[in-house]
Amino acid sequence: MCLHWIRQHGQAKRTTLRSAAKRGNGEDGVMSWAGSWSEYRRRATLLPISLPYAKQGERYLPRLWCASMAGDGLNLPLSPCLHCQPMKIDHTLLKTVFLVSCSLMGSLATSAEAAPYPNTSAMGVGQAETTAWYAACMKVAKAAPPPADLPAPAAASALQQCKAADLYYDTSSMSAPRPDDWRQVRHCALATSNSEVLMMLYQNGQGVTKAPPLAMKYACSITAAPAEMAGRVEHLQKLAASGEGKIDLCDDITSGYMMGVCSAIDARQKNRVRSQASGKATAAWPAAAQASWQKLEAATAKFADARAAKETDLGGTARAAMSIAARTAELELLAQDVKQYETGKLPSAMTQAQAQALDKQLNVIYGKLMKQPRPDDAGAVDKDGIRDTQRLWLKYRDAWIDFGAVHYPSVTSHTWAAMLTARRNAQLEALQH
Repeated sequence: MCLHWIRQHGQAKRTTLRSAAKRGNGEDGVMSWAGSWSEYRRRATLLPISLPYAKQGERYLPRLWCASMAGDGLNLPLSPCLHCQPMKIDHTLLKTVFLVSCSLMGSLATSAEAAPYPNTSAMGVGQAETTAWYAACMKVAKAAPPPADLPAPAAASALQQCKAADLYYDTSSMSAPRPDDWRQVRHCALATSNSEVLMMLYQNGQGVTKAPPLAMKYACSITAAPAEMAGRVEHLQKLAASGEGKIDLCDDITSGYMMGVCSAIDARQKNRVRSQASGKATAAWPAAAQASWQKLEAATAKFADARAAKETDLGGTARAAMSIAARTAELELLAQDVKQYETGKLPSAMTQAQAQALDKQLNVIYGKLMKQPRPDDAGAVDKDGIRDTQRLWLKYRDAWIDFGAVHYPSVTSHTWAAMLTARRNAQLEALQH
């Protein structure tokens, strides 16, 4: 890893990841360094984003920003930075190193300063004070929620572990949320100082009286890249001028990091919908079908995890979003298949010869992939990852065939095998250089 210890005066030095500069998405492809230690603590401790330098006393120390990516774990490895030669990295060891680093550095940050207002903690050294968005933020600096909106002190203490974002999106997905549902969201967000959720509540009037100035105040308190902050402030100004429309945290994102955050939010909601639909659909199935379905779900989850971690390029700054999308795609496909089949629209019949031809094609593509040279860039898909994923796909395919035999006996095993192999061939072809 490229950790340069710098002892020199002047502006704080920063480094960006070689892969981010090469394949990065959004603003943090060229600038994604951490801000205050308090912000680091608030977001710790899973996904390292960048290795910036920041002055600490008379020394310049590398600062590590870790972020919690709900539901999908680590999305490593990081790529080496601009002045390092390509290197082979033990991914398991790298994950362990960063987990330990996050934990250790978080424990050292116990006396940090609060994030500034407006929140420029993720913007590095710049001229934010001269921008239009900064001026707009200063105009609402004294805005505060009405006392009636605040939770009681005893209640606030009990809410320190609540998850405001989860509560917000769960409540938003309800067909008819009650005032009490929104009250729980608001109290949680206030107790945990979740500016993102509070911005949405007060701009959208969800369980509260709409208060655009207060929504702007909370928007200006969100950790964001400069372009994201500017875009969000302008968005809120337009909504305030029109008196119509709602805002969502993910409307104005500009960075690969935030793509990951928003992908995680979307994936969690889709998972809730799938779980509810699956429970309703399978409740009346015979015991044998339910048992076979559970095995298929487990095999699908393992294959989906492998697709996300080992057959997705994790080298750019959008790696979290791409990984989550790959996993979600497999889980959504299974749910969509069963939904369709339960209506009687079963897959078109295919012969044994067709299945064998597709299997032969798979072996040819797979053989070519196994002969490809190992990529230089950390995070790129390699043949070891493809091999591991292929083994899990075989178990997934067999679990599908077994489930089909139990629950859709009119469909032949050749049909299931051909359909699944054709899909896998398309995935493997996409991995060829």
